[in-house]
Amino acid sequence: MKNYCQKSEPWGSREIAAGFKMAKYGCAITSIACLDERTPDVVLNLLKKGGAIVPEDMIVAGDKLWKGTVLWKKVAEVLGMVFDNFTNKAPEFPCIAITDHYLKDFGFKHFFVWLNDGNKIIDPLDGLTKESTYKVIEGGYVLLCTENVKKNS
Repeated sequence: MKNYCQKSEPWGSREIAAGFKMAKYGCAITSIACLDERTPDVVLNLLKKGGAIVPEDMIVAGDKLWKGTVLWKKVAEVLGMVFDNFTNKAPEFPCIAITDHYLKDFGFKHFFVWLNDGNKIIDPLDGLTKESTYKVIEGGYVLLCTENVKKNS
């Protein structure tokens, strides 16, 4: 497991999609990088090439997908990870969790790595491992990890 901050260079200034910079919107990709142990810029390149990030607003099967949306099942496929969708109970393995902590002030959800060590997280906003002050929202996390992460947990 590696700690990365979404604001750090060289990836902070990179665009996930037009107008969406990693420094502001890169929490999901940075969290994926923490689990994957490759830098966020490398992970971003792999996900873009593999079609795991929506490049522009589009309608798919009647649903609106916003540019920059991470397609979680595709991420697992591209990076060779395990994917599952869970609720907000404590995880068995390190995984990516979702909070609405910043929704009211900034208008978007925040992704972070929820460690399977009590209430500890890796927060991509500052790249630190710390006690969480976030409430995991309903449908709250995705298990997205390599078999290696599972074995070493």
